[in-house]
This record gives sequence, structure tokens and C-alpha cells, in this order.
Amino acid sequence: MKTRLFLFSVMMAALTGQKVQAQVVQMATVQHGETMSAYYGVEALKDAVAAAAKGDIISLSAGQFNAPTINKAVTIQGAGYVIATGNYTAIVGETTVNVPNGEEGLLVEGLHCIGKFTVEGDSLCSFIFRKCRMGELLFTAKIVGGEVSQSKVNTLTYADANNFYVHHDVIHSLYGTDNSSQIAVDIDHCVFTLLLYSNVTAVVRNSVIHLAMGSASCAFYNNVAGQDSYSGYNPHRYITSPYVSGNTLFSWSGYDWNYANGSYKALFANPAHANTWNETYDYKLTEEAAAQYIGSDGTQVGIYGGSVPFSETLSTPQIVEKQIATQTDENGMLSVKIKVEAQK
Repeated sequence: MKTRLFLFSVMMAALTGQKVQAQVVQMATVQHGETMSAYYGVEALKDAVAAAAKGDIISLSAGQFNAPTINKAVTIQGAGYVIATGNYTAIVGETTVNVPNGEEGLLVEGLHCIGKFTVEGDSLCSFIFRKCRMGELLFTAKIVGGEVSQSKVNTLTYADANNFYVHHDVIHSLYGTDNSSQIAVDIDHCVFTLLLYSNVTAVVRNSVIHLAMGSASCAFYNNVAGQDSYSGYNPHRYITSPYVSGNTLFSWSGYDWNYANGSYKALFANPAHANTWNETYDYKLTEEAAAQYIGSDGTQVGIYGGSVPFSETLSTPQIVEKQIATQTDENGMLSVKIKVEAQK
């Protein structure tokens, strides 16, 4: 909060003239204890990461920034990922994370990543990627306690993982690539628009799944899933597990990837959302489906169930509306009204 108050006071100090002329410049601030520094331009995020120390908070304005290499456990807060709002933070190029082994606490929120987001090195511990748009999220490092939540990810790939939580995400394809490691992955209240493909141990709960395959080690509880039997195999071929409970399966026939029978697509308020990944789609179920398909926690399956339903609103306070007078009053005071919001 001290960061927000400081920025507000700087803005007020600048507004001493009779008229205000706005200029949009990319800005990154670094909060280190009681000290704050600022960097400007497309390289501002790179400069901020270079200047920051472990545990510092980097706040980004709206605009486009060149992708950095994140080599320390910091907090990076963007303005959001939704282009339609006109107030979003875009990261252009390939972002690389290579935090020293054992260093905990990396948090990334509110970014629209244009380009691959790669986590490399030995391991990444106790991290959070939240409310982001990522075209490709690739973990080559071991995951030792981590979370990807409230995000829209086209392709998520991981290998060795221990205590990896994936919840309230829209994911086009998820791949687990290492079936020889000790894998512990918890997937809850997600929507998979194409494929959940994993040869590793995972628990999948309360999700809506276009297609699941290769998941002999997975446990599926209270999901709604499409079921493909076009190859003539057992109709449960793609959800093969001794731990299957409370799932609802829909069938389609032949090579009909458009679901001519409409049963699976009809779950969604907009049927096009069933098998298309798009950061502008909301992936809401119809009222009937939301009431009928209930997860193990008593809420609807998919991203709008659970204790913290999906929302694009960031967890850190963001200015969503502001009114600034162009002239001072008779007492030399300037009227400023600002509305902020944050997800609880």
C-alpha cells in the first residue's frame, strides 16, 4: 500500500497547473523496504529486475515491455492481461525464469505474455503465477511447491513436480512429460479446451475436459469430460484409472471434432468456448449445466466453482476509474476521484 500512496502523491504534486496533459510512458517501480525506484521505457522491466533484490515488489504500468530474465524471487505485478480493457501489461519476447535453487517466493500476476514463458534451472520453489495470459508455459526445472491459478494458458508442459497446484485455469493443452519421477499435481476447477495428456501422477477434480488421454496414473473425481471412442477401443480408453468417481462423460462419433450431436458443446453458454482457447472468452456454463454438474466441494464444475471463483480482477488494488479536474477551485484545491478494485 505504501507504493500506491507514494505514486498517488507524486501524481498530485505534478498536477499544480491549471490544465493537465497526460502522457503514457511504460513505467516499472521497485519497492525495497521503504525505498522506491522507478524505470521507464520498453526496457523498464529488465532494468527493474536487475535492480531488485530478493523479496522486492516490482509494479508495472500498462503498456508493452521487453521480456526479462527473472533470476531472483521477486513479486511482479502487472496491470492485467485483458486486451479488451485497454489497460493491460504485455511482455514481448521470451521470458526466462532461472531463480537460484531453493530460493522461494516468486510471484507473477497480471501479465499478458506474448512469447514463451520458460522456467529453467534445477528447481523452482514455492512460486505463484496468477491471473496471467501465457501462450506457452514450459517447466524444465523441477517444481517444488508451486501454483498456476486464475490464468489462461494455451500450452502448459511440466516434468518433475512435487506439490504443484493448477486451479481455476483455462488451458488448451496440458502435458506431463516425465513418468519416472515422483509427481504430485493437483488440478482443480479448470477448463481444458483440447487435451489433458499426462503420464504422471495427478488428481483431477471438478473440471471440464474436452479430451483426456494417456492418464493411467491419474485420479479423476467429479469432472465433466468429452469421451472419444472413434478408434474402436473401450469407450473409457482415455480416462483409464482405477480411481474414477462421479464423472460425467459425453460421447461423439466418428471423426466429428465439431460435435454434431452438440451434447458436450451444449454445456457452455457459448458453445464455441468448448474447444477454443481465447483469452477473451469467459467459458461460462449454461445455468442448467452449472446447476446440474456439481463438484466434490458442492459448487459447479469448471472455473466459476470453488472457494475462489475465476475472476480477471487482480488481487492487488488497481485503479479502474479516475476523474481529475482540469482546474483548481477557489481554494487552490484540485478535485480527484479514484476508484480501485481488487479480488478478495
